[in-house]
Amino acid sequence: MDPPSPLPPLLSLPYDIRRQIFVFAGLVRECPITITPVSRPTLYFGTQQLSHGFDFPGCAYPFRKQREPDCVSHGYDPECDCPDLPKQLLCVCRSLHKEAVKLLYGENKFVVRAHHQVEDLDILKTLPVYGIRALRYLLIRLNSWPCARGHSLSNPKRDCCIICPTSAPQSRISASDPELSTGNNLSESIIVRWTEICQRLSGIVIPGTLHLEFICDAQDLDTAQRVVEPMSSLPRLRECSIRLGRSKEYSLRSLAQSTALELTRGVERKKPPTLSFSSLPQEIRLRILWFTNLGPGGTFLKGTHDELETIHVVRGRFAHEIGYRRGLRTCCLDCSFTKLHCSCPLNFASYSASCCCRVLPLELFLVSQQMHVDAVEIFFSTNTFEFRGPFSDTQKMLETLSLRSLKQLRHLVFDMSFSNPYFRDHDQLQWHSLLSFMNKHCNISQLCIAIDLFSDNDAVLESEDEARTIEIIYHGCVALVRAVKTELSTSPTDFHVELGISWDLEPVLEKYIMGPEYDSKNGNRYSKTVYEDVGDDFYRQIPPCHKDL
Repeated sequence: MDPPSPLPPLLSLPYDIRRQIFVFAGLVRECPITITPVSRPTLYFGTQQLSHGFDFPGCAYPFRKQREPDCVSHGYDPECDCPDLPKQLLCVCRSLHKEAVKLLYGENKFVVRAHHQVEDLDILKTLPVYGIRALRYLLIRLNSWPCARGHSLSNPKRDCCIICPTSAPQSRISASDPELSTGNNLSESIIVRWTEICQRLSGIVIPGTLHLEFICDAQDLDTAQRVVEPMSSLPRLRECSIRLGRSKEYSLRSLAQSTALELTRGVERKKPPTLSFSSLPQEIRLRILWFTNLGPGGTFLKGTHDELETIHVVRGRFAHEIGYRRGLRTCCLDCSFTKLHCSCPLNFASYSASCCCRVLPLELFLVSQQMHVDAVEIFFSTNTFEFRGPFSDTQKMLETLSLRSLKQLRHLVFDMSFSNPYFRDHDQLQWHSLLSFMNKHCNISQLCIAIDLFSDNDAVLESEDEARTIEIIYHGCVALVRAVKTELSTSPTDFHVELGISWDLEPVLEKYIMGPEYDSKNGNRYSKTVYEDVGDDFYRQIPPCHKDL
């Protein structure tokens, strides 16, 4: 009788050592792995020639996670050049195959994208059961727009991607997918196939282990309901984000949110409330609303930056918080583990619990008269409103607010620059008009007014005649401050001036409005951040043309 064959050397090692060998061999990687049909690998795994003016060797996922430098803000996104997965490890023996498959699916992030054909989803019907049970991160996208790679920035005129050329007319890859709609043959086929996939996953996925991200851009609410209906059979998920539309349609966003919450929390029997919100004391009601996104308390809970505490208004319209600072990119990068497929509610009809964008719960203003009064107080009294653009647009925007809202304003910042084309001498009249309106309708004694001219620093550095440019900025700034003194019948609670040049002039202008004892670094209610040890005398010194105000 032959002696039993010895175990392969790798299997004789402890599991922890075998796992490290698998990791060092490349079986576990940081960036998401896109699962594609064998017949269409080039559709998703582009080479660096598909990059948009950017060469990047190696894995691009850590680069995407870094917000600085922000590649997408400049209109390009590097293509991953990761090495191939060590498929040979799956072919050694059955024992190693099972072990490697569990490690592969259990410690990696996976993406399945359909593009123009329903067969792209069949990969989810052929994955091994023990692989699906080990899955921890999975993104499923039923249609790709504006490109096959899943970017979220499109050219509205050509409906193509502006990050990479994969959907450009000259590209070998066809254009973006249409939205799913009822009656369309491809859409009906995708919904049927998606139903079959959900039925398979429901009997395999371990409850509470899978982080599922689902994207399907639907044309209307009826189609979206048909798409999410099969997901009700799925077991409870560890985390779930859902995107159902390319526009910020409220009904689609509400459906995405309710579906995601049901999948992560399970079906809970609603209990009748023992205490209504309206019966609470006003102090408690206001404190609760402060911790919603109406007030800055909601941004603290999400761990976001202080910049999100400011409400930006550009040319009289509320601006996208991230787009205001990041240019082209409007995604927070936290809504998806891929750092690529955006599910931010500010951009799409979607819901993501990990998204850190500040979505204003404007529905609270419509609940009741009492809720409206409380919401107005929290929204306008606890936030900083930063205005940019012509003063006439700012005044028109303020004129649309109710008198109650105007009286609640507490902190206004006017971001302006003499180098911008809209700011010229004739805008001084609009500035006077705006201040006069504020003096009549706002509670000036409770208001902090800040003038931000810091961007004029660039105008000085780029000018051929620096002295002349500094003099122009000085006279314009003095005119702004004198208008504040003239138009306001009482001093504001705080007055801040931030200059890009002649920093020592800031306290002079502030004391002209507030009095000789005023110190903006401490402030009466709002303090100003001052960097005392930065910059040389060129940036600090008061211009020679300065005279007593």
